[in-house]
Amino acid sequence: MQPLKGCILVTSVVVTIATVIYVITWSVHYFTVPVKYYGPPHPNDNVPPYPGATSENLWWFVQISDTHLTSVENAEKATRLRDFKTFCHEHLHIIQPMLVLHTGDITDGAPHASQNKEDWISYQQIVSEAKLPYSLRWLDVRGNHDNFNVPSRLHENNFYREYSVLGEKGDDSFLYKLELPFGTYSFIHVDALLKIGTKRPINFYGILDELNVYHLKTLSERAQQTPSNQTIYFGHYPTSTILAPHGLYDIIKGGIAYLCGHLHDLDLKHGIKRMYVLQRYGSLELELEDWKKHRKFRVMAFDHDMLSFTDVQFGEWPVILITNPKPARFLAPGHEPEKKMSHSTHIRILVFSPRTIKQVKVEIDFKPLGLAKQVNEGPLFVLPWKPDRYSNGLHLIEVKVKDAAGRYKTVSREFSLDQSRPNQPFLSSLVIMINSFIFLVLWIIGLECLCVLPLVFFRRYTERPKAGQRPSVVCYAHFRRIGTSGNPLLYGLLLLVHTNDIYYPLISIALYPVIGPWLIGEVVTDMYGTLTLYGIYVNSTFIGDKFPMLYFVTDLLCFHLPLTLFCLLHLSRAYHLQNKHSTHHYGNGNKNGRRLVDIVLVIISIFLLKSVLSRSFGTIAKLTHWYGQLALLVSPKYTWTLLVALYVGGKCVFIGYRGAHTPTRTVGTEEMENSEK
Repeated sequence: MQPLKGCILVTSVVVTIATVIYVITWSVHYFTVPVKYYGPPHPNDNVPPYPGATSENLWWFVQISDTHLTSVENAEKATRLRDFKTFCHEHLHIIQPMLVLHTGDITDGAPHASQNKEDWISYQQIVSEAKLPYSLRWLDVRGNHDNFNVPSRLHENNFYREYSVLGEKGDDSFLYKLELPFGTYSFIHVDALLKIGTKRPINFYGILDELNVYHLKTLSERAQQTPSNQTIYFGHYPTSTILAPHGLYDIIKGGIAYLCGHLHDLDLKHGIKRMYVLQRYGSLELELEDWKKHRKFRVMAFDHDMLSFTDVQFGEWPVILITNPKPARFLAPGHEPEKKMSHSTHIRILVFSPRTIKQVKVEIDFKPLGLAKQVNEGPLFVLPWKPDRYSNGLHLIEVKVKDAAGRYKTVSREFSLDQSRPNQPFLSSLVIMINSFIFLVLWIIGLECLCVLPLVFFRRYTERPKAGQRPSVVCYAHFRRIGTSGNPLLYGLLLLVHTNDIYYPLISIALYPVIGPWLIGEVVTDMYGTLTLYGIYVNSTFIGDKFPMLYFVTDLLCFHLPLTLFCLLHLSRAYHLQNKHSTHHYGNGNKNGRRLVDIVLVIISIFLLKSVLSRSFGTIAKLTHWYGQLALLVSPKYTWTLLVALYVGGKCVFIGYRGAHTPTRTVGTEEMENSEK
């Protein structure tokens, strides 16, 4: 029987490893390999005009997002406001776009997670004093920060309606059509803001209900009634942070791209840059880094209805945008006539600078093609080429620009004329493409199992060791006792699961947030609500925001797991006290080794305690600041849980340094021992 058991064990391990490898491989392929297009060709693929030496059928626009303007006195925030003024007063006059999209978080809403009228007045003054051309269209929409503490769209706190450029017209999903001599371009706003704008942080996710999706569908149908050359969807939230029926993607895939902001660079140490992706339904989703921290904006162009873009660092000149050939990574064959590149006669480049452009040099595959010439003293530079030389595979185009101020800039892009395309970066694709709701649910289930099931298992199938007794575990499969002489960690684990006033509190604080309310507080001014894992209940309305799930995942990682490990380490110290007369006592005759273990234990405990306390006190302080004193007092999830954690941690430290009482055996344990005999 032993060989059979060994074979089963080895097979189980191999199957587990193979499953993990398959899941990882499938995930990498799913998120990085673009979907091949097998649909019909674009109807204008082989229809002239083609990109040539003139500026016809070319126009460009600018996107900016997450400006987070604020009048709070702070050097960094004052610079943010001043730079935005420079952007409006100088940069836009140089670039001269036909349209500007501001995709939300116009103001910061700091420091009280509420709207500040002075911030909105500053925004209005900057835009109005910029003296932008009358022909320029400015579409500004709200983000979650612009919705802090706004009970309803019509509430007086909604300063967007009074001080934004669009005003009331932009405070919902809407359709805007830009009429040009060579066609019509439709822009559809996807408004996923919460109907009741709570204070932070419970509006991180956007929500679209069936009625909102139906409204978007109606707007899309209106856009198609009079044919549009291209349709752009835009909004504040990436689709991965919008909770919506499946029908949302069926609507958005009708446009060539969805433009958004919101995520910044996820505020990670090194950040996740350039979160662009070709969604599996065939449209592009392009998240723009924030203005707040990184001072980014985007220049986009339609050249013969082919979309190109470049993200620009504020203050860096010249700005270079290659429109033909467009980058291979962002080809959208079903939405744009990409075959026109093969019929084109010229490479086309937009170059913007406050000074005269002196030289535009072009290379393909590291071979010089020549100097591009300026068209009609505008930003367009063209250079003749023979596209049939590059008809197969990926090729690299490089453009080097020098202006009259002596500034140099080089831009390189991969392009293809046969729909070849490079893979997408894994992390940026993961963030944009993932279903964050399912992702969070799986994380919660996995972490709950990790926090709870081992404790339940060891309590059910172990006995608490007596003084001087080696700890032992009864194997679940065969009910055999496995001796674990000299294992203080196992001893501490057995003490943990068999000490009721440690075991039950740890289980309770892990499971309670799944089933009970977290806190009661003033989630909107003069409106009290109840926060749960599944959303927030306020003003007789349930808002199914999923940000509490993200908070709970980080709580399990940064609070509950460190607390459990802290308890385990201190209880394991009791092993030496309980077994000091045993010949198996670790450290007998080796006091230096014992002291070293104690020092390591103290160092690890400090880090664990820091994680637990900083997470708890930091969260409690923020929630009290945002939701008032009631949120401090009526807070089972945070304040009450912290008190329980302090009690449990203190008791474990006490047992670790004073020793555990000798327990009495349970009836179940005695019966198990008798059955073994």
